[in-house]
Amino acid sequence: MSLLDSYKFFKWDEARKRFLPEWWRRAIVPNWLTIEGVDQTLPVTVAAAGSLTKPMSFRQPYGSAEGLDHNLGQPFIGKYFLFCDSTDTTAASQISVKLRDVGMSREFSNRPIHIRNLAGTAQLPFRLREPVWFPSDHNISAEFNKLSGGAAKIRFYMFGSTMYAYDPILKQYPEERAKLYDLIKKFNNRSRYIQPYFLTTDVSDVSVTDQGTGTYYAKCGDDGCVELFGITAVSNKEFSVEINEVETRTTLHNGAITQTNGCGSGTLPFKFPTSYLLPAGARLKMVFTDIGTAGSNLSVYFCLYGRKIYAPIKEAKEAIRDLVVPVLADERSPMIPPAMTGMRGYR
Repeated sequence: MSLLDSYKFFKWDEARKRFLPEWWRRAIVPNWLTIEGVDQTLPVTVAAAGSLTKPMSFRQPYGSAEGLDHNLGQPFIGKYFLFCDSTDTTAASQISVKLRDVGMSREFSNRPIHIRNLAGTAQLPFRLREPVWFPSDHNISAEFNKLSGGAAKIRFYMFGSTMYAYDPILKQYPEERAKLYDLIKKFNNRSRYIQPYFLTTDVSDVSVTDQGTGTYYAKCGDDGCVELFGITAVSNKEFSVEINEVETRTTLHNGAITQTNGCGSGTLPFKFPTSYLLPAGARLKMVFTDIGTAGSNLSVYFCLYGRKIYAPIKEAKEAIRDLVVPVLADERSPMIPPAMTGMRGYR
């Protein structure tokens, strides 16, 4: 961290000729959020393939002290998805995840997503391109289902920061407390229009005959634009894929892209050099070809990750620009696509 970076955490007091802490930043601390009501000494049990596991909930509790929080409580910002599978091993886990924002009645994906396409580990975390915002008492449901094999025991976390709006030390610094309240309100406002999103094929499991080719489609939905930042995939053998927009015939290549050269994973996601914005209702056509060793059919779980913007296409960039969230630590904000860094309001 450079001296310039330290200005994010300290400010210069001209009268006293010394640095003073930005006390409002003290109220933002690292935090893990896991499934509500689960005994922390035990993992979650996901039923065997063919049996449904009841939806579970992530909920950020409400906290306050002496009414200092102004009903803002202790909201949570989720920046990473982390998991481990103690049955099949994390590297070989065969589980799908469906996340839903209960309060906003919004889905985080168009179909269930393979867990290894959206979650990593502490050593190789999957970083969301848009944080999950949890106001106090907010609820997000998670439905885990086994794709193959017997029951499995897993742990699943969201990792990020909790903002303690009632931190007692802020009582002495009303100006600092106002900065924290302002930041929370900005996150509240942004979350109404922008959220993380995962786009997969309309049929979650792409199945292609041995050495054959299969065509599948993915629709981003009519309720908002989708901004994509990269690709992850889980498969049982090597494959290539061609991606085209159905309506405009826009293509992302001049030839089929192999899995090795175009797809990452939850632990090592492949990132586009610039974001790819799809208007509401857009459809992608994907042609998969089995290029692996002959002897078995190809099975692929394909995922494009990014965020959904609930605004018309002509207003999408304006929505992102006007709802920018300040960087909370010594890092560049992951919410800013490279192509837009020169726009007003970006850092």
